[in-house]
Amino acid sequence: MTLTETMSSLRVKLDLPKNILEEYERQAEDDFGVPLEQLLTSRLTDCANYTSAKPIYVTDEQRRDLEQLLKRNLSNAEQLLTEVKRVATLRVDKVDVALSPEVKRRLGSRHIDKSKGFEEWLSRLVVTLLEQYVEMR
Repeated sequence: MTLTETMSSLRVKLDLPKNILEEYERQAEDDFGVPLEQLLTSRLTDCANYTSAKPIYVTDEQRRDLEQLLKRNLSNAEQLLTEVKRVATLRVDKVDVALSPEVKRRLGSRHIDKSKGFEEWLSRLVVTLLEQYVEMR
């Protein structure tokens, strides 16, 4: 919230299942050390612009796993999307070629010559296949 934004106060009565209310109370007290109202205000503010029909939520543990796999720190959905696109893209002579995860997985299983890194091996494979395509081999 910026200094130019003003706060409005609104009293709302919510009927929540007991276990959900208890979980929010636990998070407010144990995880953040704030009153329940402050936690709920923060969550509602943070999620106000999320209107997706199929939102994807990632826990801190899942985020850490993704960061380890991608070798990048992630702070938001845009960074995650950027990194997934980077990992799924093959660059050939300044042209980006998007590969599905299944294609990359299968290519990885065919990378037999471990003396060469995957990228070097894949680069040579692409050149070889393109040369075959234009009947140079």
